[in-house]
This record gives sequence, C-alpha cells and structure tokens, in this order.
Amino acid sequence: MEFQQQIVKINHLINQTRVQEEQLISQVRVFEAKFDDLREDEKVIQKETEAIVARQGSFISRLEEFTIQKRSFEDKINQLVSEKEVIDGVSSQNIKKPLKFSPHVDKANNICYILI
Repeated sequence: MEFQQQIVKINHLINQTRVQEEQLISQVRVFEAKFDDLREDEKVIQKETEAIVARQGSFISRLEEFTIQKRSFEDKINQLVSEKEVIDGVSSQNIKKPLKFSPHVDKANNICYILI
C-alpha cells in the first residue's frame, strides 16, 4: 500500500511538472512573441529617428538660409536708414540755409537768376 501511495504521489508530481512545463512553454511563447514585437518596434523607431534627424538637418539648413537672408535685409535696412538720414540732413541744411540767387543775363539778353 505504501508503495502504491508513493507511485500515486510520483504520478501526481509528474502531472504537476507537466502542467508547469506547459505553462512555462506557453509563457516562453508569449515572451518570444513580445520580444519579436519589440524588435519590430525597434526597427520602426529607428526609421522614425532617421527621418527626424533628416528633417532636423533640413530645418537647420533652412534656418541658416533664413539667418543669412535676415542679415542681408538688416544690412539693406541700415543702408536705407543711412541714406534717409543723409537726405534728411541735406534737406534740413537747405531749409535752414537761406537761398542765394545771382542775376545772370542769357544770350537773348534775358535776365534770370541762378541759385548759388
């Protein structure tokens, strides 16, 4: 009887071991599937990262172009402001300075006045 009880216990342990083995095999399959998904996600992330780096490079190039254009516009604006200041200065000098005319006789003996 004792021998049979041991056999029953051993069979029970064998069955438990088989159930645990099946559970582990199932868990391994789930793990492998998740791992494959992670590998696929890694590939997608890598491609997206490369695309972002390419767009960033393009953005930086465009930013550099815009910076150059901005500097050019600033130079043109400064040049125009300087020219305006010169024009304003000449205009204000002419207004402040009284105009002087000199009489002149042309070939037809007409008297005209020349701004001096």
